[in-house]
Amino acid sequence: MFAPRNETHAALAERWPHLFLVPVPLKIGIHKDFPPEGERPVSRVKFREFLASWVKTPEYKAACATAKARYDFDGKMCPLAPEVTKHA
Repeated sequence: MFAPRNETHAALAERWPHLFLVPVPLKIGIHKDFPPEGERPVSRVKFREFLASWVKTPEYKAACATAKARYDFDGKMCPLAPEVTKHA
């Protein structure tokens, strides 16, 4: 488990624990799938700010280095393209 770093992280981890309690590679462009107002725990701006810092953490980078897939908000796997796997 990964302890939430701030209020935004805590809110996201409560709503999507499969994505934010244990770092997993997120779907490319996941910010485009962020739920509409009233269905999300934080604002779109707070989510994008959090996401920008989250993907730079050593834990997230380590998860990406060995990943076979990325995940969306529903926990569905999004396969990696071969060129992405080589780059990681």
